[in-house]
Amino acid sequence: MKLNKDQLTEIENLAALQFTIDEIAAAIGVTGPALKKQIANKRTLAYSHYERGRIQSEAEVRKAI
Repeated sequence: MKLNKDQLTEIENLAALQFTIDEIAAAIGVTGPALKKQIANKRTLAYSHYERGRIQSEAEVRKAI
């Protein structure tokens, strides 16, 4: 599965808002299992964008504590 730049940006933005992978998949127009497979592979751009968004969100929470 090839994701375009807009989809990768959306993955990052939605991950930062703590949406599930299935919810993100629905928002970008791919299946949940396909996106989960991409994110499970640490060498993909999908993984990098998902983790970046998730970590940015976690950092904001930690700063607020």
